[in-house]
Amino acid sequence: MRRNVMIAMGALMMAAALPARADLSPDQARRIREAAPPRARVQPEEDRRVLIWNTPYMESSPHKGYTIPQGAFAMKTLGAKTGAFEAVISDDQTLLLPENIKQFDAFIMNNSCGPWTTPTDEAMPKFAKYGSDKTQIEKLLRQSFLDWVRAGGGVVAYHYSIGAARHWPELENLLGARCGGHPWNEEVGVKLDEPDHPLLDAFDGKDFRITEEVFQYLDPYSREKLKVLLSIDTKTTNMKVKWLKRTDNDYALAWIKSYGSGRVFYSEFGHRTEIWWNPTIMRFYLDAIQFATGDLPVNQDETIEAAENGAFATIGPALVSGNFHQYPPFYSSVIAPHAVVVERKVFCAFQDTKGRPVVMAYDTAEKSWAGPVHASDFGLGKDAHGNPSICIDQQGYIHVFHGCHGGQMRYARSRNPLDIREWRQQPAPTPRATYPQSMLMADGSIFIFYRAGGHMSPWTFRLSSDGGRTWSDGEKIIEMRLAPPDPLAAAYCSFHPGRAGKTVHCFWVHKDDNAARVRGEKKHPWRPLKHKGLHEAVYRYNMYYVRRDADGTWRNVSGNPAELPVSKAFADEHCLVFDSGDEFTNIGMPMVDAANRPYVRFRYGVGDWKAGGTKIVPWKSKFADCASGRWQVYDDVPRDWPEEVRVPATAAGPAAYGDTTSGRWFIYYRNDRYNPKVATSIFLEHETLGYATREGGPAKLP
Repeated sequence: MRRNVMIAMGALMMAAALPARADLSPDQARRIREAAPPRARVQPEEDRRVLIWNTPYMESSPHKGYTIPQGAFAMKTLGAKTGAFEAVISDDQTLLLPENIKQFDAFIMNNSCGPWTTPTDEAMPKFAKYGSDKTQIEKLLRQSFLDWVRAGGGVVAYHYSIGAARHWPELENLLGARCGGHPWNEEVGVKLDEPDHPLLDAFDGKDFRITEEVFQYLDPYSREKLKVLLSIDTKTTNMKVKWLKRTDNDYALAWIKSYGSGRVFYSEFGHRTEIWWNPTIMRFYLDAIQFATGDLPVNQDETIEAAENGAFATIGPALVSGNFHQYPPFYSSVIAPHAVVVERKVFCAFQDTKGRPVVMAYDTAEKSWAGPVHASDFGLGKDAHGNPSICIDQQGYIHVFHGCHGGQMRYARSRNPLDIREWRQQPAPTPRATYPQSMLMADGSIFIFYRAGGHMSPWTFRLSSDGGRTWSDGEKIIEMRLAPPDPLAAAYCSFHPGRAGKTVHCFWVHKDDNAARVRGEKKHPWRPLKHKGLHEAVYRYNMYYVRRDADGTWRNVSGNPAELPVSKAFADEHCLVFDSGDEFTNIGMPMVDAANRPYVRFRYGVGDWKAGGTKIVPWKSKFADCASGRWQVYDDVPRDWPEEVRVPATAAGPAAYGDTTSGRWFIYYRNDRYNPKVATSIFLEHETLGYATREGGPAKLP
């Protein structure tokens, strides 16, 4: 409950006159060190590295002489004193390159205004291998930074760092607002919009007063897109100042938001030098940095669902029975696709918390949504395996495959082309299935891939040449338990259509059910087991690949025919992309370039579902290609990957199938896996146009 007690924070109640400071003085450094908290609220599970970014255009910065040096020292001191992170202070623009920025967990914009992605004349020689065109190098640096944030990087920005958005409009979208000038440079009242929010712990639930230069923020600022933490208390602030531009009296001072998978924090405080030796503000900023690095748990889905909301739908809240994570609307790779683009419309399929398939359609021309509509009333309830795969045939009929976890695959077909309003329930394509993955081929046939039963069952495919009325017999593709016989060898597969719709690419991991049965003194039958006693589903190893050519032959990356069904022995010898050793991999996200060459993004590490997702070996992304004729695995997206691969490789979720002539669409969801009270938000995002929002807010489903 809010405590409406206005308190003065003595160290911030300074005289209005602010003497100029050329640089950090010894006395200022002492004050900053004393103000920094002795310990962080959370001890990181892994070492953190943070880049404190000073503008390379320092000479034109209005804050160069009296707050940038102090801010940089304060941020560095927070890490050094508490051990929460290692800080690097720099304005070296080469650190923005993809191969360099990946070393950082968070990026602090230390009043870094100006066009800081535009290479300076002094920096240009460092970019010689990228060419001599400043515009192209700036494009590279901007894309690298955005990709890094989208992929999970954290940003902490304060005060006039938002001024850099004047030179880079997309930075406005990332930060969430545009600077509209500073009506105040005096004492103002500050209210806690979310008194119980974890990032406001430093203020002890109390409103306060502060002397500061205070900005007002304009579009794209909106509380529908941000989680506002602090704002001007208009009842205790002089509202007769000049230049006020907002008519709603909504003057935010601090907020958080998401940008893809990244975390963004912005705060107004950072103009006056004395800010940096106030203990309360220093605690506030340390918590913000730990939020940005991912160490301080914040209900990020509340941030998105209730604040940022670019979501077009929400489901829940509800928990999957017997598991630690919240109910998902879909699986990102092992059931696919969840969005298809046809005739300027994006058709999306997901499940509600009863497991029933939901379909919505976004008209990209009209910028409007149709639905939600249930394609079927059947659902698996709290078993999340029943989420839908969506496919649209050449006549425009929509096909939804769903509701199976080892049993009969359910199948619904739209009554009319490109119309989600009415559905017909169709005969099951197969009596036993899990994880349907469907796709339309260039000849008009529909392929459906699935696991034909439980864990060790073969991965199989069927095809229909008559719009889903009849289906071929199943053809086994991968059956890891064969040759040499290992009855507990299984696989998780991800299939993806080739560029022209004539081929199919498949990546998969080995699931070792032997490992799940090792307890106490019992030993694994054929390998030393490094990680014992974990949840049975986490024992996934390696990464493999085969493709189906237009003639129906399955081949490895070298073009040699595969022996079907592919066994683990054959896969290890002929199909191996990545050997994970004793650690684990997760299901890959396939991609193809314009020449139909395969790529994959996957995760490598060790976590235990039984322990609430505990990271035993921190998860890291891996990226693989075969451009050299053999598989190469990287820790980051190579800068020479083509754009049609690099963009989905760093996207927050899987790409929609279908037409890409107007750019790519990506569908993904966010939830708080530890908070059953919060709904899951579902997003459709264009690579350049942003979120496909719904008028009136997200559709809310049970």
